[in-house]
Amino acid sequence: MIQTTHKTMNNTFHHTFKYFTSTSLLLLFVSSGTGCDKIKAKFAKEKAPVKTVKKDVPDAGADLGSADASRDMPPEEEPPLMGATDFGNALPEGVCTMLAECKNEELVRYFYGAGGMLLSFAAMDKELKPEIDVTMAHVKAMEKDKKVKLEKPECMTAVSTLTKVFGYSASALQTSLDEGKIVVDELKAAECLASLTQGPTLCKTELKFDATKKLGYKELQVLEKKYSADIMTWTTACHEMIKGQVKDGEPCLEKYECKGNKVRCSSPQLSKAGDPKVCIKGR
Repeated sequence: MIQTTHKTMNNTFHHTFKYFTSTSLLLLFVSSGTGCDKIKAKFAKEKAPVKTVKKDVPDAGADLGSADASRDMPPEEEPPLMGATDFGNALPEGVCTMLAECKNEELVRYFYGAGGMLLSFAAMDKELKPEIDVTMAHVKAMEKDKKVKLEKPECMTAVSTLTKVFGYSASALQTSLDEGKIVVDELKAAECLASLTQGPTLCKTELKFDATKKLGYKELQVLEKKYSADIMTWTTACHEMIKGQVKDGEPCLEKYECKGNKVRCSSPQLSKAGDPKVCIKGR
């Protein structure tokens, strides 16, 4: 059952931060939150200058003696672009903003419940265990105090830790990009982050959650079926954000580096634990 649980929760996370995503999420500013103003400033700078197009021939009936006989077309603005590092840094802030503002408390607790279960399985990673332990302590305190949501700093820590566990941190994404293992659509990255920050459609509907209830595996399964369609729609822009470039049988670190569908990044069959992972299709 443990293997099934891990598979189900892993799929849930990737639905939310899909190949960034999932990234849902997705969502993410550096874990300390100090990068927020920098990213907003970057968006403002990267907006293309307003383009003005004038008609060559004035409209019928226009005053030909006027210096402004021709009219300006409405300004056209190109959307901002966002690279891998900026996206990875901004993801925790975006996701935590969404969770803080979401009116659907049941959906929020589902996110925290699924994330907590994923982190509990990832605690075997010795390098990340200290960060995971801190996050799990925050989640347990939230449940003990009968709260529905984590405070913003604790949420940032939790989401930042999840991005590291699943390879969606700024450094991991940038490394994959630098090594030519992925191609990032910068327009889709910006659209993905904007969507993650806004939240799923069901976040607009107020729904209270009884914080005395605990979410176990069965309860999370029920909520996954209830919300999966809305989550997939919510993360549409994220699905095409990253395109893997690593071919079948070639070395990889994360699944999103692999090219094509129905592919995983794993150690070859019968290999020893700790052996290098490769992209494997069809299994």
